[in-house]
Amino acid sequence: MICEGYLSHKLNGLSLDELNDLIATFRRYFEDYTFSSAIDTTLLDLMRNDKKNLSNQIGFALLDKIGSCQYDIFVSEDDIIESLDFYRELTAG
Repeated sequence: MICEGYLSHKLNGLSLDELNDLIATFRRYFEDYTFSSAIDTTLLDLMRNDKKNLSNQIGFALLDKIGSCQYDIFVSEDDIIESLDFYRELTAG
């Protein structure tokens, strides 16, 4: 969810303040998960099988503000990897 929050901020207008609120909320209730970039290809392979995809594009429902999302937003694999890197950096310390 934090990765989707990052993508929402980068691609769909979620404000930085709302992204930070989302991050704080999830980290308050859920433990950080540690994973290396070695699984990125596997994660992308799994995402390619999602029902929201269209014509080999990976689809997401992304927030434009807390409580409001837009569907069928197609995200590049580079942006997905960037969101995973964002999470890894966030939880590294």
